[in-house]
Amino acid sequence: MKTFDEIIPSFLSNIKIKVKERTYKSYLGKINIFSRWLALYGFSDTPLAKIDEQIIEQFSIYLADEKKLDRPTCHKYCNNIRQVFQYAMTRGEIIKLPFDLFVLPQKKADMGAQVIEKEHMRTLLTEIKKKDKQLYVACLMEYYCFTRPGRELRLLKVKDIDTINWTIKVDADHAKNGHKRIVTVPNELITVLKEYGIEKADKDLFIFGKHKNTDTVPCSINVLRYRFNKYRDKFGMPKEYKFYSFKATGATSLHNTNMVSLRSIMTQLGHLNLSSTQYYIQKHAGIIDTVIRDNFPNPMRIN
Repeated sequence: MKTFDEIIPSFLSNIKIKVKERTYKSYLGKINIFSRWLALYGFSDTPLAKIDEQIIEQFSIYLADEKKLDRPTCHKYCNNIRQVFQYAMTRGEIIKLPFDLFVLPQKKADMGAQVIEKEHMRTLLTEIKKKDKQLYVACLMEYYCFTRPGRELRLLKVKDIDTINWTIKVDADHAKNGHKRIVTVPNELITVLKEYGIEKADKDLFIFGKHKNTDTVPCSINVLRYRFNKYRDKFGMPKEYKFYSFKATGATSLHNTNMVSLRSIMTQLGHLNLSSTQYYIQKHAGIIDTVIRDNFPNPMRIN
């Protein structure tokens, strides 16, 4: 009967051909932590079939109490390690999955990006436009096109922008959900991109390059966020305003115009279903019901 460590190599070989590199690395990291935990608590030689619900429960408590991981991260550990056991089950190593007692901690306070208020938005963009042209374009790219500030935005190349039809292609390898999408560029952003020199730039350059312009090397992972935080803090604005707040602000602003369908917003966001878009909008700004707002009866005038 194989141990957890003995089943890992074949599982990883199997999963590596099915998932993207960053997903594979996520599996590898979580599996290695579980393997080290098993060794630390004397379970490394325990056959996989003998790793029961109580052992898995102990590991889940370790993640929450000692490593201080939040609920979503613990849930990812559960899912990734469960897949190793499911793989072992298909090969007859175990007959039951021992995850019924996996403990998930209470959800911590929401630290997500907050929608930026209109006056604050105007103040920030006015200052950023004057001082940091590249950051200004990045903020507006998020706001208008809902590009995520990680790989989607940072790794965009000039050739990804169709300057005839004015669309942006987000490659599947860069997209958070792994699906390629085509995003519409609104007229306001077209003007900004033209001023930035996109039409004349080398097609193989990164739009957000290392030296605050188009470049052969993309800017580093956190540099745009650091630069945005500098402006936010200069004006004493809430720490909940994050660089990726521009995406949430743009999506909710567009929704609140009542001029664009939820399905169109879903396509621009790159969501795969309407329920995800509805949840996203409601999470960041709530749903404004104009009928309720404009027609709720005044209690002083009720007959």
